[in-house]
Amino acid sequence: MTAANAEAVKAEKQKIQEAEMSIKTETVAKLLKRGKLTIEEIAEDSSINIEFVLEIQRGLAKNL
Repeated sequence: MTAANAEAVKAEKQKIQEAEMSIKTETVAKLLKRGKLTIEEIAEDSSINIEFVLEIQRGLAKNL
């Protein structure tokens, strides 16, 4: 029973992390589309690294 609980907790933590990443991705995409902040400002304000912002930016460029 304990192992099952540990797996359930692990799965729930994974879901939370995925949801947080999805929110950050959406936020960065919105900020990039507005075009009012630099990549560095977006990264700093969102508590993420610049490479993540650039990755989202490349993804947006592919969808144009």
